Amino acid sequence: MGRAADRAWCWLDAGAAEFRDRRRRGGRPRDRCADRGDRVARRLMRLRLFPLAQVVLFPGQALALRVFEPRYRQLVAECVQAEEPFGIVLIQAGFEVGGTAIPHQVGTTARITGATGNLDGTLNVQVRGEHRFHITALYDTAPYLMAEAETVLDEFAEVNSEILRFARSGLVRTRELEAIASGEFERAPKVAKTPGAVADAIAGQAPAAADRLQSILETTNVRERLDTVLPMLESVVSQARLSASRAISSRWAGPGMAN
Repeated sequence: MGRAADRAWCWLDAGAAEFRDRRRRGGRPRDRCADRGDRVARRLMRLRLFPLAQVVLFPGQALALRVFEPRYRQLVAECVQAEEPFGIVLIQAGFEVGGTAIPHQVGTTARITGATGNLDGTLNVQVRGEHRFHITALYDTAPYLMAEAETVLDEFAEVNSEILRFARSGLVRTRELEAIASGEFERAPKVAKTPGAVADAIAGQAPAAADRLQSILETTNVRERLDTVLPMLESVVSQARLSASRAISSRWAGPGMAN
């Protein structure tokens, strides 16, 4: 085999130390492991990656980012110009700022919905999650990581209609409380309808550890995913209720109410 073939490797087979060592020696990862994901739809795409240490983004979820590293300001600018999404992935090993980050294999594409610059050069960026993706190859050919990835489709399974109705009612109540907290009242809040989207909406607001949320993100069976997040719904509603209560108290305790 030639030298180029000798230097080709599947990054999913490499540990953190080996990954960094191979990159230093100029090794170029290639996709030799597409058969690992039997739940992956064959829609190949090339993505700019934004690895985060404690954040898992779900499809349909809104997320605010403060971007200060030059390489990620460049990423945002390129995505805005090209009208392309980028990939948000949880870091498996490495560093979020200034160093090498090795991401988990599954992440979510993020579409930029708004971006404003600050006087200090940082950016406030708003994104919304779109689709799950599975990384098949990882490249360090730009100031930031690039990946070849495939979209991941849900595995549909029969879901109890009463459970789905209960979950959706919890999301409706959460939206109502959020509207109270923000002062923007809604008569009929719109929430997710399909089992997979409902599960993602709950997980996207659940106060859970990043590793736990990553496991949920990687669960493609919609019934399993909904069953997993359902116990978290009470915490999601309680969190929204507390925020609404604090907002109401703050309004009543305005400047005119001070002693």
